[in-house]
Amino acid sequence: MSLGLARAWWDAVREQPCATRLSPANLAADLAAVDASLTALADARAHVLACGAPPTRFGLAAASTVPTAPIEWVAVAVAVGAEVTLKRPRAEPGLLPTMVDAAQRVGAPLRLVDTLEEVGACESAVLLGSDASAAAWVAGSEGVRRLAFGHRVAAVCVAGEPTAEAAYAIAADLAAADTRGCMSPIAIFLDGPEEAWAEALSAAMRQLEAERPRGAITDAEAVALRTKIAMGRAVGRAIDGGRWSVLILPARHTPRHALPRQAVVVPWREEAGPPPVHGLGALAVLGTTFGLRSPRVTALGELQRPPLLRHHDGFDHLGWLGQAESAPARIAVVATDVDTRG
Repeated sequence: MSLGLARAWWDAVREQPCATRLSPANLAADLAAVDASLTALADARAHVLACGAPPTRFGLAAASTVPTAPIEWVAVAVAVGAEVTLKRPRAEPGLLPTMVDAAQRVGAPLRLVDTLEEVGACESAVLLGSDASAAAWVAGSEGVRRLAFGHRVAAVCVAGEPTAEAAYAIAADLAAADTRGCMSPIAIFLDGPEEAWAEALSAAMRQLEAERPRGAITDAEAVALRTKIAMGRAVGRAIDGGRWSVLILPARHTPRHALPRQAVVVPWREEAGPPPVHGLGALAVLGTTFGLRSPRVTALGELQRPPLLRHHDGFDHLGWLGQAESAPARIAVVATDVDTRG
């Protein structure tokens, strides 16, 4: 019954018009990735139930970066019979109103709230956000089952000559969610002909902009993009496509955050050891990892398409969801400035 209700809810979400800051074509592509992930919903439900007893009430405080991110959490929670409380992000509501409207249409137990207190009152609750918000979320939460995921980054490591297929796969990971969220690559570490890769990436970024255009960006993002492009012109190379860009930057200027539709190529050599990346949560590779360690390593183009059955940042979050009666009352997974070099 619960599994069927979760599937009916997801069908209702897909059928309902959605509006976010992503372009319609880009949102449709991101929703298609979620649809592929949810083919494993029955297996995810079985995993949760095998771990013990799931909560009767589940709360989720969602981030504003990736509008599709809460969908999998809600689908699994509904599939195991939990009532779901969602807190809307302050920056923008994303898909949450659509998700609640769809729940009302099919009778799924889902409600939208404005405060963390209401989420924290649930039997088990999860927060997706910054390191600061994650730390504050679990502070003083004795007797309450809270799980927090802070800031993580993703990166790409490639070696060899460029191909159109590889460049397109990287550009697709940059296009997803307009390069927002923990699975968006901050840099492409490259042991290969950097100029040829920059040209191949430019062609791929141009193609992705035509297929799934970039959506709205904030004033702060616009300023940051212009600043990085100016830096590229000063210390490396910058190809500015207007709504996308490709930079070649020295390693000392490796970004700490990804920016919308901006590919940052950082030349690297295997003998130099691991690149300067901290808090790595996902890594896409072609030919080498340069000694980087990550909880999740995948092929090019798969960074933003994680499987439903996985360990989130190395943690069995679905198993945790199924331990409402036996797990410790206070659990925190907070990503800090961890060095993930080998």
